[in-house]
Amino acid sequence: METYDILFKDSREETAKGFNIKDKDKAIRMASDMLAKKKGLVLQYSGGTINVINKQSHEVLWSESIPKE
Repeated sequence: METYDILFKDSREETAKGFNIKDKDKAIRMASDMLAKKKGLVLQYSGGTINVINKQSHEVLWSESIPKE
């Protein structure tokens, strides 16, 4: 079974939230919500990206830039 996680990246580092979300669309909704509400690690990764990845293949399925604060 495939699972999905939310990954934050910038030029210095990257951090995965450690989720094991079983539904790709739910993972994308969660990441989009974090970005819109500036929740989670969004402020820490200002100017970087928020991504939804397949945990097994590490493929990026969705990605958005995080605006600089």
